[in-house]
Amino acid sequence: MTQGIVTIKSGKKVIMKIIAGCDGYNARKIANKLKEKWPMNIDDVYKMALSLGFGDTDCLVIVTDKEIKYEREPGTEIHPRFRETFQQPKFNPRCESGTADFIVIVNV
Repeated sequence: MTQGIVTIKSGKKVIMKIIAGCDGYNARKIANKLKEKWPMNIDDVYKMALSLGFGDTDCLVIVTDKEIKYEREPGTEIHPRFRETFQQPKFNPRCESGTADFIVIVNV
């Protein structure tokens, strides 16, 4: 398991975090695609991440200031840390320590 985060920022504000609990080594691949295609909605980013092998349906979570996209199982709860640490671009909310193997920040 290699965790990865791609954070999209505008100035100092985090707009979106794409968080994968596996296949994090593909973070640069999705970051480059996001730079090309931005702006994108949460559903399209989710599909793109899966198509580029960044996470899978069990571990991919996308967070914006208004939405959280996670399609594991209906009713599966997302830890409050995903919302609480949203404005911390390098923080991995999947674990208490906040670390990830791969972190890429995209400024738009």
